[in-house]
Order: sequence, then C-alpha cells, then structure tokens
Amino acid sequence: MSKVFSVVCFLLCLGMFASPVLLSSGDTRPLVIPKLATPQEHLAASELSSYLRKMGLGEYEVVTENTDAVAPVIYIGWCRQSSKLLGREASSYSPGEFSMLLTPAGELVLTGHPQHGPLYAVYQFLEQYCGVRFWGANDETVPALQQLELEPFAVTKAPAFAERSVTSASHYGNWTNYFNSKKLTNSGIMKPEEGGTFYASTLAAVSHTAERFVPDEAFFKSHRDFYGADEVFPGSKPEYFALRDGRRLGASEGQPCQTNPEVALAAAANIAKLLRRQGKKYSCVNLTQNDNTNYCQCSNCQAEESRLGNQADLNIAFVNKVAELLQEEFPGMMLETFAYQYTLPPPKTVRPSKYIRVRVCLIEANAAQALDHPSNATFLEWLKGWCEVSENVGVWHYTPNFTNCGLAHPSLTAIPRNMQIFKQLGVKYNFVQDYNNAGDFGWFAVYRDNLSCKTLFNPEIDETAYRRQFFKEYYGLAAKPMFELSRLYDQLGQSSTLPITCYQFDTSHWLPPKQLLQGETLIAEAEAAVEPETPEARRVAMMRLVMDWTRLWRHEHTVLAKLTGSPPVASPEWIAATHAGIGARLASTPRTPGWKGFYTSLGKTYQKHLETLAGYLAPEPKHIKLPVELEGSPFEHLVIIPQARYAVVSGQTAVADYKLPEGTAVRLAMKNYIWAMRIDLPTLLNTGEWEILFEARFPDAVTSPEGKVAIGGVYAYGTNFAVKTEIPIMAEALSNQRYTLISLGTTDFSRDGQIYLAATNNVSAQEILVGRFFLRKRCN
Repeated sequence: MSKVFSVVCFLLCLGMFASPVLLSSGDTRPLVIPKLATPQEHLAASELSSYLRKMGLGEYEVVTENTDAVAPVIYIGWCRQSSKLLGREASSYSPGEFSMLLTPAGELVLTGHPQHGPLYAVYQFLEQYCGVRFWGANDETVPALQQLELEPFAVTKAPAFAERSVTSASHYGNWTNYFNSKKLTNSGIMKPEEGGTFYASTLAAVSHTAERFVPDEAFFKSHRDFYGADEVFPGSKPEYFALRDGRRLGASEGQPCQTNPEVALAAAANIAKLLRRQGKKYSCVNLTQNDNTNYCQCSNCQAEESRLGNQADLNIAFVNKVAELLQEEFPGMMLETFAYQYTLPPPKTVRPSKYIRVRVCLIEANAAQALDHPSNATFLEWLKGWCEVSENVGVWHYTPNFTNCGLAHPSLTAIPRNMQIFKQLGVKYNFVQDYNNAGDFGWFAVYRDNLSCKTLFNPEIDETAYRRQFFKEYYGLAAKPMFELSRLYDQLGQSSTLPITCYQFDTSHWLPPKQLLQGETLIAEAEAAVEPETPEARRVAMMRLVMDWTRLWRHEHTVLAKLTGSPPVASPEWIAATHAGIGARLASTPRTPGWKGFYTSLGKTYQKHLETLAGYLAPEPKHIKLPVELEGSPFEHLVIIPQARYAVVSGQTAVADYKLPEGTAVRLAMKNYIWAMRIDLPTLLNTGEWEILFEARFPDAVTSPEGKVAIGGVYAYGTNFAVKTEIPIMAEALSNQRYTLISLGTTDFSRDGQIYLAATNNVSAQEILVGRFFLRKRCN
C-alpha cells in the first residue's frame, strides 16, 4: 500500500496552486547523489541521465551532494534533502519499496530501500511519467521529447512478494535494465551493485541439486567444474542412494536415501565445503530433490513413511537435519527444498524448521484456469496445506508450454488471478518459469512475460485494461485484432473439457478448426493494419509464425487423423510450402525455440524442433504387407506409425533388415536401465480405445537370451499424476528368425503420452530389433 506522509501532503497541497514543472531540452539541472553513494545509487543516476539524454531532454550531470548546484535538483538515493522532503529515512523502507516525489518547486526525489529502491524509482519514473517502455532486455521504446510537463506527485510502492524472479527469453541481453525495470529480484544473476543478491543459484543450481550435494563418483567426475579442480571425491556408498526393484540407483537415477543418517552428514559437509570455497556470504542454498520419482524404498524409508505420514514428511525431516548441521558454522543459513512430484502433498506430522523454505511446484495445474477453478482444486488444497505448516513458502509458477513452445497456449488470464491467490495465502517467494531460449517465439510471449513481471509486484491490476493498453502501444494499429485473438483463445482454453498443462504436443483437443481459422483471419487483419519494416510489423510477423506453427502441428495432418476422422485444417499445398519455409523463419527469430530437454545448444534445439515436426507430419507407409494378426483389419481401424516418429536415444541406429516388408529396422541397445525409444502421442477427443502393437526380434548375434529383455507400455505424461503401464517383454516371446507382434496395452488419448520401450540391462540380450508400431481400434 502507498504511504503518505505529512510533509508530502503539505507539499502537494501547495502544488494545487503551483504551475506544472517542466523538463526541457535546455535543462542543465544536476542529478545529485549522496556523498557516500552506494553502487546502486551511482547506477540509478547514470541510467536516468542516459535515458533523459536519449529522449532529448538535455544533459544531466551526476554530482555528489554538497556540490554547488543550481536548483531545482533531482535527488537520487538517500541525500539529506531526500529524507527531509519525504519525511522518512532509508531504514524505514522494506525490501523492494520505493518512492517518487516531485515538489511544486521542481525538486524530484527518486529513492527507496537501499538495495533496489533507487533503481526501481528511476525506472518507474521513466515508464510512468516519461513514456519509456521496457518490453524486454533487447527491446525498448524511448520517445523523443523536447519538453516534459509534470504536475507535482508523491508515489510510494511496495511489492507483494519478497522474491520476484522470472526466467524468460526476454531477459537475455541487458540484464540490469530488464530486472530493475521489471522490479525483479532474480537473485544470483545480477551483481550486488546492480541490485542483485547472493543466493543459491550462484552457489549451486536453482533446482534438482540432491545429486550435487550427495554425488556418486560418476557424477563427481563428470562435473569437475562444479566441485573445483583441487577437490577430491568426498566418497559415497551404495546405501546413500535409493533402493528400487532390488538394486541401488546412482545419484542421478534416483533420490538419496533420506533415512540413512550418513546421507544428511554428507550433504551438510558438501554444502559447507562449497560455501567455504565460494568465499561469499549466502543467505540460502537449494537442497532440492532430483527430477525423477525414484525415491528410496528400502525398509527404513518405508517404515518411516508409514510412521510419519508421507514422502513430504521424510523430505522435510531430512532437510531439517541438514540445516541444523549447518547452523554452527553458518548461523542463519536457510535451505530451500521442493514440494514437487511425490512430495507435493503437504506433510502430515513433520514441520519445516525456521531455516527451511518450501518451494511448491504447481507444474501440472491447468494453465488455462486459475487455481481457484475446480480443475485445480487439488493443487490449491496442497498449496494451502503448505502455507499452514510454514511461514516460508514459495511457488514455482509455470506459464508456457514446455513441450512445444511455439503453439497457441491460453495461459494469460490465469496469471494475475494466481498471483492474487499466492498473495492471499501468504506466499513470500515467487518464481515464474517461462521459456529461457525461445526469443519472441511463443504465444504472446512478450506480453506474457510483462504480465508476469507486473503482477509479481502488484497482483491487483485490471488485466483486461492492462492488456488493451499494452497491445495499443506494442502492436500499434494492429492492436484490435491482436487483442481479439488473445481473448478468443483464452475463452477457448477456459471452456476446454480437459486441462491444458505446460506439456502439450498439439492444440487439437481444445482449439476447434473453425476457431483456428478465425485466428488466421485476425492475424491477416493485423498484418494489413501495420506498415512494413516497422517494429509493429515485426511483432505481428512473430505471431504469424506462431499461428502457422500451431496450424502445422495438428493431428489432422498426420497419421493420427484416422483416430478422430477429422479433415485437415489446411491444404496439402499450404502444409508443404509452410513446412518448407518455416525453418528460415525460425532462424530469423532472436532465439531459436526452446524444446524441453534440448536447452544445451541453440543449434541442436533448432534442428531438433524441425526434425520432430518432420516426423510428426510424416505420412503413413502404404502398400506394406501386414503381420498375419492384422490382416483384414479395416483401413480406418489401423494406423501404421512411420519410423520418422520414433524418438530413440543416442547410439540407437536404423539398420537394413530383409525380414521386414519395408526393409528397415531400428536396433535398440538394451544396456543399463534407460528408455531406449519413445513415440509421442497428443491428447485427442473422442477416439475410443486403441491397442498398441509393435514388431520385434533378436539380432542374429543374440544366441542365448533368457528372462526379461525389455519393458514397454504407455506413459501418460505428467509429474505428479503420471500414469505408466509396464508390460514385460520376455525372451521366450522373441526369436532370431522372424518378427513377433507384441501388444503394449491400450490408450484412449485422453492425456498427452508416450509409447516407450525401456532397457532392463539383461546381459543375455543387450540388443533387440524393432520394426513397425501399429494402433488398432478396439471395437466392442
């Protein structure tokens, strides 16, 4: 809430009878900073001087207090006059709070909490009163002004959340400008003199750090940069790691055994070692579970789970112990842990200590609806439960579609309402994960990022009014059709009978063909409204790319069209031409699309996107002899999945095999315990049940196979609510001489999923050959 003080009220009352204050190109007034100015105050003054010059409002020299300066003066930070005019001292400001004051005499004060306040005040002044727009780190609008006329004002603002962090493509480039103009904390990315703070992300990693603090030797050797050149492996035992299906997993395969007392000691020792080596003061370290659900099932862990209540109880008891061990050497040190996947339901008996932050990860919530919608009732209940047992709760809020970031994704309306809910529940730490390497390629990506940032500071905005104004300034004459497009798809997302999560392969289940084509019409209107070669034209062109991408990625254009009987939503000529040219259009975006699992290299990301699209659009093989078991199946009841859709792990190869009608098989190495291949399946409506079958045989080199050689089935995509069927594939079912048709069960396509084959590390059969995959309609 804004705070109004008597001194300010008096000054503003005088202002009722005063003339407007002018800044003009002839101005030479100084920007005054304290004699012992902080780095943040120096930076704030420098930024203000630079932008006033860019706008054409003259030269503003930065001087220290006590310098002979001709009034009126602009005060940046905590000059003595700042305190007098505001009637407050720096110590009275909470983190993130800032003030802007313009007196009738023309004195301007921009200051606030010492860490961020001066910078926040400067950027707010530039945006609110000067018309500067900070769309992203590499995109801004600076108006050309000869004169700026201002009425006296007094504004004080404070943020809704202590932590306000975002990861998105928009922040690549001028990080300082971006984070401070958006009033974000983004700890660890900015230097302290830029308003940043030391936090866990600079110490270890933002997430999934259990493998780093309780490593096995393989992880340690492959991450030497993390541990330091002179550090030796701290040692570990198999009993430090999860027991699953009779074997101990590696550090990255599963989770630590949290009931083994040596594991807490090892984690604390490794965290302490890292803190000492860094030589910096940190307030919090992330000790968060690895990104899998393979928690330990040893007898001790099972007994403790039964005694305490659930997996969250075990995790909180573990991190409580590690935090306690750190306090003697690092008093006050906080640990952050996750409520994620199997630890998302709140604990039943164990309570987080005062040294624990809990980050509640709402990864499978329906992104098209706010948390208070019935489709998200379970997630809201869990979040409430965590807020009841801890005063240090944060959220990990997901806004894009990670599986296929370029698709239409109607998450905009839910963002501000969710922020309001977080504030009402007392959430302190708020992290929004958007794309981090997709550039502007995404569903209104720049607006979504700005909306997240805006509501992180103030959730109580009128989102409709904010969107209208943003679109008016960002898209210019194209604002009306672009606004209508965004609202139309928001409404479609909210009317969907199935949740729209941050993992979606295509849009068929919520975006009907009629409305898809209506979106095409609105984009065409927007294109016609803007002048070529303008920023507005470039922004509309980016959304044209998104709409074309969405239209290409439709099941109606693929072999899966048989499942719904739906006709294509584009002509074969349009599909061929758009597919052929879309690679060059993607390459011209600021950053190539971010595909889940391929963030390591932009080139790899870009190529993988196009390869996956090509596989998705691959036609069904024709005129191929069917297995005997499938002969006579009606054409419309049988789908042959093209090999171009097979996603195989590194090292698997296509090989010639005359025993298959099409002459090509895929050789799968079945070593270790990894998925050898998968086939992605989108959510579809009204398909009925379809059986999944595939052909397999042993290579000639496999001579004496026995036991379970593979596991296959359907993985219904998810983290908290994943459903996975496991069909054992036994050696006696296969031969070297011919291909055997094997069933992997059925699917109804009600959720995004994957057909998968996983290795079992069977030493007697370390390879298999896979032929065709089929979908056969189950008829009652």
